Amino acid sequence: MPPPARGIDLHKYNPKHHVKSMNPSLKCLAALVLSALALSACGADSHLKIKLSSNQFYPNIPELRITAEQDVTIRGIEVNDGDCGLNMLVRFPIVLAKGESDHVDIRSDCDQVSKVKIRTTDGEFKYTF
Repeated sequence: MPPPARGIDLHKYNPKHHVKSMNPSLKCLAALVLSALALSACGADSHLKIKLSSNQFYPNIPELRITAEQDVTIRGIEVNDGDCGLNMLVRFPIVLAKGESDHVDIRSDCDQVSKVKIRTTDGEFKYTF
């Protein structure tokens, strides 16, 4: 039960209590949404915006959302130093015009995506999550 709208006593209200009582599938969905919002790439100075989320149809498949800030050709992508593969349907080169986006699915057996290296015609760019 959420706290009352007025007169919340912060010393008595414990949000963890409400999380424990949530439906397990709702907990999973909440965790996915929060992690998708929190996981945008940092560390690289490139003309790409990278976000890590889950495939909208198969939530157990990690997905990179790549948006071009200028015209770019992606020649390859390496995940976790090559320890995680890409979906077999991903083909290179990926050509994006300024403002265009594409997604790349990572194999579902990849437990955690912590870093990505993207090779473009302008060089290699590393991202950490």
